[in-house]
Amino acid sequence: TKARCICEEDAPSNDGEPHSQLKIYDISGGKKSDESTTKDCPDCITRLYHIPTSTFITSENRKVFIADGTMYDEFADLCQAAAQEIMAEKCKLTWVTICDGKNGSVNTRQMMENITPADTSNNSDEFPVNRSENSLEPIRALVTKQTHNNPNRKPHDTLLISTGKGKVRAGIFSRQHLLTTGLEPATCLPLLVEAQNRDMHCVVIDPNARTDREGMATFEASVRSLFDCHCELKEDEIEDGALGGDMDPSVPVDGSIFVLAHSASGGQLVRYLLNRQSAQFLSRIRSISFTDSTHSIQWVRNHPHLASLIQSSKSLYIKTFNPMRDEGNGEDSGGVECPKDQFWTHRFGEIRTIYSGTTEHSLSNWSARDSIWKHFDKNRDNAGTTSEDPN
Repeated sequence: TKARCICEEDAPSNDGEPHSQLKIYDISGGKKSDESTTKDCPDCITRLYHIPTSTFITSENRKVFIADGTMYDEFADLCQAAAQEIMAEKCKLTWVTICDGKNGSVNTRQMMENITPADTSNNSDEFPVNRSENSLEPIRALVTKQTHNNPNRKPHDTLLISTGKGKVRAGIFSRQHLLTTGLEPATCLPLLVEAQNRDMHCVVIDPNARTDREGMATFEASVRSLFDCHCELKEDEIEDGALGGDMDPSVPVDGSIFVLAHSASGGQLVRYLLNRQSAQFLSRIRSISFTDSTHSIQWVRNHPHLASLIQSSKSLYIKTFNPMRDEGNGEDSGGVECPKDQFWTHRFGEIRTIYSGTTEHSLSNWSARDSIWKHFDKNRDNAGTTSEDPN
């Protein structure tokens, strides 16, 4: 069941001694493979693997290898960093810094009023950490590299992904499932691969960069910097070696935007649109997929344009199956229309609602990935968008 090793990390136990050696491997139905199978085998899963005992980490044995508490957090951070590195490498992404956080006296909301154009980190593999007591976590995003100063560049559609609240970072939907289920189910990698196959650019923001308490302000700062206060980087502002040749990480200023908003990010998105209705970002949105979103149609009842957008055919709500409330089998419910009662309609309006095909909230994007892209593709076709090579 083992294939090419992607990542290896030694992890300290709580007493500081090495506790276990873990690797991340690609697996493909028990068959070996020397190459990454993400594109050729969309259902293949990359698993965390214990070397000495030849054991995959699962929800049943996780505590045997990774204890709760500090050790769990350390392993989760290592795996999130490894997953982000894999996504960046496979999908040609780079880190863009929105705020470096060096001025500890400025919080996200204050910074947002004087935001500067996004700049690049010179290390795409570095995971954001708090480096001193007087500094804040940097706010960064993973963004598709672009050909720099290409005179033939055509309009590019962009996929924007924002994860839910908690300790998950950019592109990660679940720490637990990243450890015990696999990289693909727990991250946005499969969605990024599909976007890349459609010649779309990708932007993955990190609302929890400064903890979920600052999530809304961090979401605002990220979207405003990358989309509404866009400024092309000048050549002398790009650090040597940061882009890998002729690549420019700036976000396209044209083309449509397709948004995947998971959980709390759905509420953050609607509040952002409510606060900035005249912004360029709103006018470019072609389609939205909400997965277990926390927004409410009541927030925009006095704003017909927004209310219409999030209830129109451009928007889709994907709901996790609840065995206590919903009838049927959750595993067989993927793509099935969800019946809407009076409470649901009052909360979310007339938005088309389907089941994700799972009872696990954190796996809704994995289970519903085909439904998400069916929805996005339908709106791309309606817009007359082609997948021609933009370069």
